[in-house]
Amino acid sequence: MDLRKPPFSPWLPHMDLLDWFSAFFGFQNDNVHNQREHIVLHLANATPPPDNIDSLDPTVLRRFRQKLLKNYSDWCSFLGRKPNIWIYDSSRGAIPIKDVSFSMELNKILEDYIDENTGRPILPSVSRENAF
Repeated sequence: MDLRKPPFSPWLPHMDLLDWFSAFFGFQNDNVHNQREHIVLHLANATPPPDNIDSLDPTVLRRFRQKLLKNYSDWCSFLGRKPNIWIYDSSRGAIPIKDVSFSMELNKILEDYIDENTGRPILPSVSRENAF
């Protein structure tokens, strides 16, 4: 994973994106576990058996993303607004796409913003364990 390591939690090789969210934003461990299981079950139900069990077809992820964000996208369209969602791509930086995002703070973390007050990389306003 090409993301900045959480500053207040140890980062272990087996950790994934949901662990990263938990470390930065203080999501409760049980909630992280439930969301991981929820995503895995959604993907398993949307995916034919893979040739390679260690990979996931990008088209399956795109369809899942579209289904997951359909209501949000429809609402933005109704309001005449562009969805305000970004994703980080290590080859291109932060790019706007219809994808899941947590907050503007997340975008700033992904884009390596520097906090003007501290001169350090920006952190979420709330980031202690079980804060969210």
